[in-house]
Amino acid sequence: MHEMSLATGVAELVEAELAKAAGRRLLRLAVRVGTLAGVEIEALRGCLEIIAETANWGTAELLIEPEPAAAACLDCGAEFAPRPADFRCTACGSGHTELRRGQQVYVDWLEVDDGD
Repeated sequence: MHEMSLATGVAELVEAELAKAAGRRLLRLAVRVGTLAGVEIEALRGCLEIIAETANWGTAELLIEPEPAAAACLDCGAEFAPRPADFRCTACGSGHTELRRGQQVYVDWLEVDDGD
């Protein structure tokens, strides 16, 4: 299950941020999951919850949101939402397109307390 690997990577980023000052703790974490990333959001959430317990993130709120796919036509310049398994331009029908968003999994933002 690659969701655990992804969750571990997210945790490493969070821990690096928390290590910048002693006593800081995670309050909220927002992760974006592209709709074409091949990631089960609920599985990722479960993995992050397991890590949160062992990392002592306390009652940190975990926000995991899908990110819609977006593509651009390299012929006509149109921006469009690709259909599953069909990346042809919806404006001109060209197959000369580029996926711009929707395959990534990333930490969008996190909120930490100031340690006081």
